[in-house]
Amino acid sequence: MIDKTKCYELRRLDVERVWDNHLAATAGERWHQRYIGRHVIPDFLVGVSANDSSGIQLLAINQRTILNWMIRDVAGKAIPYAAERLAVLGRFLKVLAGTGLIGADLLAEYRTSRGRQSWQRLVRALQTDNPEAALAELRLVSPPPGPLTAHVRSYIDLQQALGKDYRCQEDALQDFDGFLRDQAVLSAQAVTPDLLERWLGTLTCCARSRIHKMRFVRRFFDYLQSLNLVTRNPVPVFLTSPHRLPRSSFKPFIFTRDQLGAILAEAKKLPDNHMWSRRAETFSTMLTLLCALGLRHGEVLRLRLCDLQFDRQTLFIAQTKFHKSRYVPFGPKVGHCLERYLDVRRTLLLPVRDDDPLFVAKRRRPISNRTLLDIFREILCALRISGIPGQYPPRLHDLRHTCAVNRLLRWYRDGVDVQSRLPVLSTFLGHVDPQSTEVYLTITADLLREANVRFHRHFGSHFDEATHP
Repeated sequence: MIDKTKCYELRRLDVERVWDNHLAATAGERWHQRYIGRHVIPDFLVGVSANDSSGIQLLAINQRTILNWMIRDVAGKAIPYAAERLAVLGRFLKVLAGTGLIGADLLAEYRTSRGRQSWQRLVRALQTDNPEAALAELRLVSPPPGPLTAHVRSYIDLQQALGKDYRCQEDALQDFDGFLRDQAVLSAQAVTPDLLERWLGTLTCCARSRIHKMRFVRRFFDYLQSLNLVTRNPVPVFLTSPHRLPRSSFKPFIFTRDQLGAILAEAKKLPDNHMWSRRAETFSTMLTLLCALGLRHGEVLRLRLCDLQFDRQTLFIAQTKFHKSRYVPFGPKVGHCLERYLDVRRTLLLPVRDDDPLFVAKRRRPISNRTLLDIFREILCALRISGIPGQYPPRLHDLRHTCAVNRLLRWYRDGVDVQSRLPVLSTFLGHVDPQSTEVYLTITADLLREANVRFHRHFGSHFDEATHP
């Protein structure tokens, strides 16, 4: 059934501005989908256009106009391609809802009412002789609630409000809730270790995934216990033990100070090519931000001119991983580097708009993620930085690991209480909590040496007295 209560009339100019900003914000990502989007979204805007009495172009956006456009758009197209086009429209409508121009994500709500069907399944229904009847057959029939349904919903809402994704956790908990319903379990308090073992036996995933799902359930019952809804956690600790999981041998590559200096120096030697001039200035500035500020490379690629605030010496990083935005401060050296790059950029691309991407190639084309990765590998090959035999080769993301480790090393050398500063580092890196930051803190020889010096400073006299009474 179509929701007829949510109808929005928007000025086309406002919607086109949102689309332009979205293209700038996603510069360097999903190049194939961006290419499709440059055709899909203008077609969609034409399909829902109307003029008012004063001649202003308006858009009538509601579930009916969206559905009518989708029926027309998928006609005669291959199912995978048509599904990609609908996915692009879905992302754009989500962005539009996020700006407040429309009060709800209409296409997402429609998909939810159809059981969150895949785009390809929706295309198959839309391409039938009677698409509305085919879509009606997909309508979601809600199963009867289980003993944990209400608690699962509030738990997932809480975690997602904290910026976590939690879709995998939601799927696992809903599956467990359905199992309990089928077993005629009436309350969370009635869950036993035996029931958990039997649920595990119904899962067809690998052992690693089963242990992860059991960890999800254990954290969920910790939450219920904190609310006094259960008196104990029924999940046995041994079912979530890390010893039951295969150990990961991955270690990030931590660059030395000399290697970082050589990488930046090599970037300044990059020759121009047909894609853009001043290639050296562009990539040396990007790598400087990655080395000095520990940004994710996607965050650097999505920076816009308006995100630079020289008066406050900060970069604004908008809506990145974990759905968080943050301000990242930078020092005088990084500030001078950015100012030099902006002087070059203004001479190449005029006029300059505030919402333009900061880093672009010729004809204002954003730099892709693949291009940045290829240039970084080219620099590493030129410098013969290949890593340690038997370990993973250096990655662009390892610059972020290196930044975190160097910050920790500097705090040790300055005599700072490192443990109390971890929340600061976590916020700087854009993490949800300090536990997420611990992944980046690889032990290096320098870090271990500084930790030993600090330990000896505090407790060395006791060992000296014991050795030389």
